[in-house]
Amino acid sequence: MRRNLAFDATRGFAAFAVLAYHIGHAVGLPLFASGYLAVDFFFILSGYVLQKAYAQRLESDLSFVAFVRLRLVRLYPLFAMGVALGIARALGAIAIGDPRAPSVPELAQQTVLNALMLPAQIGSDGIFPLNTPAWSLSLEMAINLVFAAVLFRASRRWLVAICVAGAVGIGFAATQFDSLDQGWNLSSYWVGVCRVAFGFTMGLWLARLNMVHSARFALLVPVILLFVLAMPRGNIPAAYDVLIVLVIFPVMIVAMEGAVITGPLRTLFTWLGDISYPLYAVHYPLLIPIGLVVKRLHFGPWIAAAVMFLGAIVAAMIAAHLDRLIRKRLQSPPDQGMKRRAVA
Repeated sequence: MRRNLAFDATRGFAAFAVLAYHIGHAVGLPLFASGYLAVDFFFILSGYVLQKAYAQRLESDLSFVAFVRLRLVRLYPLFAMGVALGIARALGAIAIGDPRAPSVPELAQQTVLNALMLPAQIGSDGIFPLNTPAWSLSLEMAINLVFAAVLFRASRRWLVAICVAGAVGIGFAATQFDSLDQGWNLSSYWVGVCRVAFGFTMGLWLARLNMVHSARFALLVPVILLFVLAMPRGNIPAAYDVLIVLVIFPVMIVAMEGAVITGPLRTLFTWLGDISYPLYAVHYPLLIPIGLVVKRLHFGPWIAAAVMFLGAIVAAMIAAHLDRLIRKRLQSPPDQGMKRRAVA
């Protein structure tokens, strides 16, 4: 599958929206109030891209084990960096006597479980207290395993059934919580499962349609996505979240299929794609320590937000560079280890 730079740009804008959403909560500003919906966009796009890139290979010469290794090499180094930053933040909190800091035994338990991409429910910081957004990365890895085991060969009827079940769960969650900003804690973890079940299988189903069109409006999609995620909540009902996730995001994916980006935008869109995952994976543990610094310097909320924003981008660029080095060391030579092995 050739690289789709429209996908890259949209994924990058979505990651920036998540960053702005978290910064807004940290400094008390209404920044990208619907930014949490970017997670659902990521799930749909992931299913779409993996179906295009790996389904035929899994049918022929790519074993389950080889696929898992490929996905771990792609996802885990940055995931681990986010956890490591969370550990550093927790140790700093313990050192300064922060009453919100975990105890040493709690931190040890959080480290073991979160490093294994498993939930750890201690306190009120969610199931991934070392790096809260990692809940979605854990579900991403889980659904990737299910994809390589069964979903890549599942019939369209089964994909539709899973999509419908996930959509029903999403609709019910919207009525229960008045928002789809759920899945990150134990009580709403089932909502995260519904979100990934719908999003990923919707992406698989869309990819199987093999729609061909001119994609003339592809460049509008990143702009529309920013508008959707920046929508102030106010009196907007939870039905807005459901409409965006179940209808608008799938349409956006289809609108970008086949897009060809030329000229100066290629460089920008490539960078947005390259920075998107590092930014999402490492930004959250940095916000509290940066926030403490800007608070002691008595910065206003907008200046504090700008400092946090720039700090997260710099950290993401460093993380992206380290990730490239690590993956280069971990990746096998081309076509090595890709032959399907018999399973005893």
